[in-house]
Amino acid sequence: MPKLFDIEFPEECQSNPDRFWSAVDVWLKKPHVVNKRLCGVKETESQNVNGAALSLVLGNDELPQDVLSFVTTSAFAHTLSYNIRTFIPKVNIYGTHLHKEIVVKDFECQQVTFIPFEEDEEGKVSLRKCNVYQIQLRLTDRLLLELHVLTVDGWHCDGVAYPKLGWLSTELLPKLLRWSVDCKSSDFTSTLSLLPVEKYSLTYQQLKDKYKAMVKHPGKGIDVRKRTIWDMYDSNTLLEEQAITPGDSFLFPDTDWLIGNHSDELTPWIPVIAARSSYSCRYFVLPCCFFDFFGKYQRRQSQKSQYKEYIDFITDVSRVSGFDTEMDCLRIPSTKRVCLVGKTRNYQAFDEAQVEDRRAQYIQNRGSAIKKDHVSSSWGSGFHPREKVEVVRNCGTLSRDFVDDVVIRVADALLRMTADGGQSCSSWNTGGSLSLGEVALLLHQETLQKLKKECGGLQTLLKNNHQVFEVEGGSVHLRDWRDGKHPRAGSKKRSVAPGALKTRPCWFYSHHPQGCPLLAQRCSFAHGHDDLRPSNRSSKKSKRDV
Repeated sequence: MPKLFDIEFPEECQSNPDRFWSAVDVWLKKPHVVNKRLCGVKETESQNVNGAALSLVLGNDELPQDVLSFVTTSAFAHTLSYNIRTFIPKVNIYGTHLHKEIVVKDFECQQVTFIPFEEDEEGKVSLRKCNVYQIQLRLTDRLLLELHVLTVDGWHCDGVAYPKLGWLSTELLPKLLRWSVDCKSSDFTSTLSLLPVEKYSLTYQQLKDKYKAMVKHPGKGIDVRKRTIWDMYDSNTLLEEQAITPGDSFLFPDTDWLIGNHSDELTPWIPVIAARSSYSCRYFVLPCCFFDFFGKYQRRQSQKSQYKEYIDFITDVSRVSGFDTEMDCLRIPSTKRVCLVGKTRNYQAFDEAQVEDRRAQYIQNRGSAIKKDHVSSSWGSGFHPREKVEVVRNCGTLSRDFVDDVVIRVADALLRMTADGGQSCSSWNTGGSLSLGEVALLLHQETLQKLKKECGGLQTLLKNNHQVFEVEGGSVHLRDWRDGKHPRAGSKKRSVAPGALKTRPCWFYSHHPQGCPLLAQRCSFAHGHDDLRPSNRSSKKSKRDV
């Protein structure tokens, strides 16, 4: 049977079948992370089976002999494991037909085989023999991940249940290799753990069809600042620009759900406000930034990640507030996607007074730990909502003279670290390398104090000036544009817009003792005034103007 494609593991990687099978399980249980046209799958329980019995997994429709031979090459001498998964597409293009796969794991031979078939509304099964494929882990003189197919003739593809052969080779196989190498366990549950994926998909499609023009739900939205998207809604949508300060004036007794979506400093208060609003009020919160009741959250356990510790804290707040707390992981493009839901209470309504005493005491204890004094009110004191006008603190509002002074001071120090101080004409001086701590020693105390008020401080200022510096692993060195390394190496490559070329002066041309290491025609920045071009990109407000 033809091998279609293989991919080699990095040299430092050792053969680890457990990691291979962990990567395979991601593709089996969460195919939507690779194939964006899928919502997910529904799986049956795995069963052990020998080769002879495997031919009968489809009931009266026996698997053809060539398919069985493809599944295993050892004459059915050992036990296999199989289950059936049903694909759930984001958009139903199959009508009432179900598209499924028999997934056969051969742990002895380190291979997994996918046998697709379709099932109509009457339960009649039709095998897609031309789309059978297999993924193998092979160790010879190299460690390889291989893609095999039963046949390359007649391969059917629709991009959903039947991906293209090229996609399996260039997209799926590299993903499996990466998951095998970077196998990481998570502290949290998988996505959509609180409801069946097929129900989620159906409801999601119904909502999209119903609210194509605009998503509208009865309720009220409150934010400390007006959002641009608000202009899309009509006057019937209740949106208020207002800061919420936890207290008796901000309870919602007639509200069914209190939803905190990246609610920042209000996050720990969401379960408390919901609990005090009414016994029937429920809540949903999506924690993001780490806040306690009266300020920034302070870590207490180094054994956990900061995010995991904070989620545990909000879960504890929910429990003390009187909720049975559920956790899920949302399918959103964010690293902070764990949500907490409180739908039911862990006490009876007639115990409200007793539970309220527990809530108030918990808040007081947290406030006293932070403020080091007694907090008398049941709501505490010292809560500060966000300012209505967001203060930019990413070094973007620092004066140009201030930034230039820091850049030149640091660059000169790096250039002086070479033996001849950069005066040699034999090669372009790339300078030395300094830790951020050593760079800080070069600056005046008042400069450091000013940077301390900015988010990220000195490191942010140096990273902002990525034309000049590279900041990696806590060290700083001059950027050498000859190596072709993009200053945003961690991000997806984007082609430079023609309107952005030569719109800023080249720092090295003006300040480096030997000038820019690139010829003017190869440098993205302007070599002198005559090389400078006006920017014709769409005008945007500069951060310095905010």
